[in-house]
Amino acid sequence: TIGFCLHSDWFIAYFTNFYNISNHVTDPDFVNVPQARLGSIMESEINGGDAPHRRKICDFHSGNCHSMSFACHYSNPTEMKAITDIVRQENPSEYMLPETDCAGCDEDEPYHQEKAPIVDIISLVRNTGTANIDAQKRVIGSDESVRFFFNISEFNTDDPSSCSNNAKPITLTHGNQIVSTCKSDQLHGPEVWLMDRLRGHYSRYATESVPQWFCEQRRLIKGVSRLLLQYQQQSGKMELPDYLILVTDTTYFNVKVFREMLRNIAKGVKSSTGKPYHPLDPLAVGGCMRDYAISSGVSFRVPRLDFGIILNRATLEGLLKRIHCSKLETEKNPLCNIISESQVGEKDVFKDGMTPVDLMSTFALANAHNDFKNWTIGMCFEAEWLLAYFIQFYTGTKTTTIPPESSLARANSSLHPYLEPIQNTLCQYSGPDCNIDAPFCSEISADQMLTYMRN
Repeated sequence: TIGFCLHSDWFIAYFTNFYNISNHVTDPDFVNVPQARLGSIMESEINGGDAPHRRKICDFHSGNCHSMSFACHYSNPTEMKAITDIVRQENPSEYMLPETDCAGCDEDEPYHQEKAPIVDIISLVRNTGTANIDAQKRVIGSDESVRFFFNISEFNTDDPSSCSNNAKPITLTHGNQIVSTCKSDQLHGPEVWLMDRLRGHYSRYATESVPQWFCEQRRLIKGVSRLLLQYQQQSGKMELPDYLILVTDTTYFNVKVFREMLRNIAKGVKSSTGKPYHPLDPLAVGGCMRDYAISSGVSFRVPRLDFGIILNRATLEGLLKRIHCSKLETEKNPLCNIISESQVGEKDVFKDGMTPVDLMSTFALANAHNDFKNWTIGMCFEAEWLLAYFIQFYTGTKTTTIPPESSLARANSSLHPYLEPIQNTLCQYSGPDCNIDAPFCSEISADQMLTYMRN
């Protein structure tokens, strides 16, 4: 007449709540619910509703798990063993290992047992004063895993335009005119699918005034380019980092679990490409991605800076290799073909012997703001778009941007999302919806970031 038609957890919850087996919960949201007698760990609610930050540890599942997570769901034996080994290594006095056991000896999980990777971080300072960057330096930059912590601001990034600290600022009217020009058909060319598909999205996600936002786009490209060229100039004195992490000053990045993130990154690459990840292969990873439709079923994927962008050493090396196109046809660099296709107008500023970083930086600053009506291409790319473009097409083995259906195929892409199956969950880690054990978060205040400091 009834049958056992209840899930087992429903059954337990029913008897716990309605038979007064437990004390009433202390959560103030349930103070007027007499039957609320089944408490949640750390007040984690899987149905967060309008307050997704209430999910807390409910989000730790399907690879989004590490040694600091309180609990994890949908785990697997490999992940369980890897995390257990890490906890044992970091707390040797609390674990007794059998003589035949060896924590961290799994050949398939090398990312924690090898020497710590060299990690540098570069942060874009937005118009938020110094509180955020100061807090970020304390919480992230001071971690023992981080070698150098750099920042990009209007005070340390030279830009001979109205975006420099001492120049006459762009007016709101002028900024809006630039945006209108960039969205118009004035800037296009044959087979320039990237400009044609993206122009309508330009400045859509600008959260500040348009002039300030516009200057940030130039400043980010200039700052990242300057750092990479600094690496190149100091070759032999300072080696490239194993990983360079790009963030904004409102990004929380959990560097304490970064080496565990590398395990998930390697698994993600193998899942997307069918080939094992090798550190000598260029790789960029975005914590949260935006997809821009290029054609049916094909998207140009762009990592959001505020969720962190990870570049491995091979990507940095690729961006610093010189491109020679004046030699005989048989000796030309394969990238010469990509330059000739000129999806972002790079053909107009390329000079033989440039590196992709030279090209990116020169292109970003090539046109003066007050001459925007005469632009043929102009800085009409958001900085994240430009970074994604040069990572996709100027590192690795690609030789063409046409057609986009094949050139953007994920199987041969060097740009990947972190934990793609749960990207929607990770993209919710923003502001109050963040938690201390998340791998990364965006839009974090200085006070909130400081509460995440671990003693």
